[in-house]
Amino acid sequence: MILEATVTAPPQARERNAAAEHGLRLSEARELADRGRQRERSGDPEGALESYERALALLSSEGQHPVVADVLCGM
Repeated sequence: MILEATVTAPPQARERNAAAEHGLRLSEARELADRGRQRERSGDPEGALESYERALALLSSEGQHPVVADVLCGM
């Protein structure tokens, strides 16, 4: 018989993981917003819009955050 153990991380570790994931989402969204601006300047409005939409999808749970405003200004 094989016994399976469920390991639950302590609350502090879960909070650190959530904060790290949050930071990665923000970082990726910033990169996508920058890419959108670059595409816009190079004459690729469809590519720019795609980058902005992807950034907003990452930020959908962020609420009022400066990166959200930055992305929306690019659109």
